Amino acid sequence: MALMECCGNPRLQWTQSRVGERWSDIYVCASCHHIHTMESSLAPIQWPASEGCVNCGGGYIGATTAKASPRCEHCGLTEQKSKDLHDHLVSAHPEKNFARGAEVAHALGRHVLALKLATAATRWASPEDAVAGRRVRIESLYRIGQVDRALDEAYEWANNGGAPPSVWSLIATMEGETGNVEATVQALKYGVQVDPTNADMWANYAEILLMQGNLPRALDAARHVLVYPDYVERAIAVIAEAAEAAYAEGRPHDAKLAANVAGDRLDSTVALTWLLARIAAADSDEAQAVAWLEKTVKLDPEHAEARAALLALRPPVAPKKAGWRPW
Repeated sequence: MALMECCGNPRLQWTQSRVGERWSDIYVCASCHHIHTMESSLAPIQWPASEGCVNCGGGYIGATTAKASPRCEHCGLTEQKSKDLHDHLVSAHPEKNFARGAEVAHALGRHVLALKLATAATRWASPEDAVAGRRVRIESLYRIGQVDRALDEAYEWANNGGAPPSVWSLIATMEGETGNVEATVQALKYGVQVDPTNADMWANYAEILLMQGNLPRALDAARHVLVYPDYVERAIAVIAEAAEAAYAEGRPHDAKLAANVAGDRLDSTVALTWLLARIAAADSDEAQAVAWLEKTVKLDPEHAEARAALLALRPPVAPKKAGWRPW
């Protein structure tokens, strides 16, 4: 059967499975479940650090003769045989680079291969590539279901030094996907402390604080995000939702303060101009209400509620008849 002809609607994807001590990357059709290919191997689930076996995570036992090299007590490979094996695994990558190969494999969903290449990068690559490899190793462990081990390695790396600040973002992502909101908040809090210019972490921090209902801290985090053009929309979304939440809680003054965090972007944000129009109307400030409604309708001519409110406050003037005189 040809690779792409398993069924009338092939949906091919990589997935992982484990049988005994061996892990597999499986290329399978999600429509008909036909397996196109399977790559099975031992995997270094256990962190080998600087002494263990990169191939399987096992420990080395001493040589029995003077000419022999220590072998892994689990898979039987020497350090050089393990290196040769991983050189073969990475040979398909144009650069023959363990870290880059691991990143490509991870992006493709081949997480077992990514785990092996990433672990190899931590042993046999440059310091820079070793850092990249360790990150992909943690991500790959997480994707094959080794969640606790991935988090343990990430926390150990972050707390013992040598890890880039972005590891806190990785921890936050993993904790968030497992539903541990408080741990996610703490990871992002540490992350922005060690890397205060990381816009993505600030944006994630603002959004999760908003989700928790911590409006003051969410607004403070959003204020940090506003200075990064690529993240302005996310910051404004947090500000608008926080302002709306304060208004819904009966705190119009706090709602206005929240809206003002948007600065010069306030007048170009429909959600905020519409909110301020409603606050002005509730305060019986007709002039301000009309001004904010006009801005809202200008930004969004299809805003039915704003158009109706503006019509109620500012009825249209009937056109003058031809030849009409005021006397």
